[in-house]
Amino acid sequence: MKVSINVTLPDTLSWDEERLIAANGYGREMVFKRIVICPSRPLKKVMGFHPATTLHISWDSSIGRNEARSDFREYLLSRAVPPDLKKRCEVLFDNADAIDEEGTLIT
Repeated sequence: MKVSINVTLPDTLSWDEERLIAANGYGREMVFKRIVICPSRPLKKVMGFHPATTLHISWDSSIGRNEARSDFREYLLSRAVPPDLKKRCEVLFDNADAIDEEGTLIT
């Protein structure tokens, strides 16, 4: 069974910072170690609207959230994400609700 979380990046990030984290582009899944990351970004045609990128991160329930967090941290390190942004992303990961395929909240 899969467990997933959604990490919404701050909408104040620059285009370069978002591209650094969303390496493969939007809507494309990327497997990194034991996690799957799929960035998405809503399309809006509103003047001055800066949509926030969301990272859909999933993993097999045979590994725990701590192992998934460790893989996510290594992903950010591999992308050379600046330390302050890496820390913000880790906090967002920690605060995101984990949900299994049946929609049950995992604590």
